[in-house]
Amino acid sequence: MVRQIQPGELLGGESQVLISLDQERDFRVQQLDDPVRMVLDIAQE
Repeated sequence: MVRQIQPGELLGGESQVLISLDQERDFRVQQLDDPVRMVLDIAQE
């Protein structure tokens, strides 16, 4: 499913991550607290 993950740094302290998949898929992004984090759910089918 996941082919490649490329972390990167942008100006101003922002970050980006590029995620290459085997095909176009539905996904959902959530921001959670305690600890602060971002969760990316990628549909398998």
